[in-house]
Amino acid sequence: MTTAELKKSIVREVEAVSDEKMLEFILIALENINSPMPELEDWQLKEIEESERQIERGEVITKEEADKKILEWLKR
Repeated sequence: MTTAELKKSIVREVEAVSDEKMLEFILIALENINSPMPELEDWQLKEIEESERQIERGEVITKEEADKKILEWLKR
């Protein structure tokens, strides 16, 4: 997909969103896209390392399962 196609797809998806909180989240993400990445705390680095070990052990879920969990979380 070209850059232009990606931009059009993103705009189309955003236009389809009606949830105000989701739109605010998207706006914040886009506003901060060029901000420098903050330094991670030690506990955050440890969580990332544990996540990597979980992946190595096969403790993962499918994208479909993750999407379902996200939708359930957003409905709260």
